[in-house]
Amino acid sequence: MRRNKTIVIAAGMTVALGFFANAEATILYDTAGTYLINTVVNDNVLTDHADAHVVLGNAGVIRGAELPNPGAFPGAIRTRRGSLEVTGNGRIIAAPNQSAISMTGSGSVVTLRDHASITGDISSALPGLSDEKTSLGRLYIQDHAVVNGSLIYGSFVRIQDQALIVGDVRGFGNTNVNLEMRGGTVAGALRLGGLDDHRVNMSGGSILGGFRGSPSYVEMTMTGGYIDQGFSTIGNLHADFRGGQIDGGISIMQGFIGTSELDISGGIYDTYDGQWLLAFSDVHRPQNVPFFSTLNISGGQFGYASAGNGFFIDEWVNFSIFGRDLVYSNGWLTGYLQDGSWFNNQLTFGSNWHGTFAIHNVPEPGTWGLFAACLIALGLAGRRQTLKLFP
Repeated sequence: MRRNKTIVIAAGMTVALGFFANAEATILYDTAGTYLINTVVNDNVLTDHADAHVVLGNAGVIRGAELPNPGAFPGAIRTRRGSLEVTGNGRIIAAPNQSAISMTGSGSVVTLRDHASITGDISSALPGLSDEKTSLGRLYIQDHAVVNGSLIYGSFVRIQDQALIVGDVRGFGNTNVNLEMRGGTVAGALRLGGLDDHRVNMSGGSILGGFRGSPSYVEMTMTGGYIDQGFSTIGNLHADFRGGQIDGGISIMQGFIGTSELDISGGIYDTYDGQWLLAFSDVHRPQNVPFFSTLNISGGQFGYASAGNGFFIDEWVNFSIFGRDLVYSNGWLTGYLQDGSWFNNQLTFGSNWHGTFAIHNVPEPGTWGLFAACLIALGLAGRRQTLKLFP
């Protein structure tokens, strides 16, 4: 369908308004160009050209219209191809039974900046793990942008600055979430599942409703940021926690889809009274070859306000801890971790535990220095002796 109506608006730019024949939308951008919307549009919009760039600016509003026969992914604005940028105080308002923004095309890019306001969900059914350099869908939420809804999402999304997601961030279903969180706030939970492959890189920001993972494959790196209400997953987790803070405990109940690995070298961890600070259980039964999930701890602060019941390890899990003066006695594990943090927590092994528990004590840095100085002194003494023997 081609454009059949053109309206000239402010700033010397034009917006093409085409009446779309089917139920997807009534305004279509399907040619290359930059289109500025700075008025109220009471209709549904579709972008469908790789070089179409739609800018919803100050005073611009897209107010979706409920359709009697909506398409598979109804939205106030649908981005099949091209890009959408909501700037200034631009707003998108979903009608009943539709998303505010529906990203359905592998080439669509959406950026929410400044004080952009989205009322309704942002949905994406795109597959695949992708980053900002690939051709799959990309969503950027930054500055003071607000989404008064949830991200029901697949593909790449970056949240940063003071941006706010009022609802959850969760997978669409049979899609892979690639979340990069540098700042901002998710007031709901991060919910991943669907036996899909997900990737989370968190260096800042807050997730206030916790991490909730049903069976799926998750790769996670956490170097900063804050997660409240706990970190809980029953999926396959490969995580590297180097910083940040998690309140509400960590629970990994590994099931039937492989083994999990959790490496903790930094960060702050707390739980609630009467609950586990960290519980790790792998209930799958190895066949022929014994596969074990692994927990490695070399740093971090555990139980800074409440350690609850401490650590619980069960089933097919190997646990290794690295530090100095570490001692396990009468159900308590105490000592210093490699980063110098004091560790003093209960450690309980379940009745079905089949793994290994290894304490790796290494000398203090000063001890290593003294040892090295002794080796150097011995080497110099040997050299002087050699010189005497062979003038």
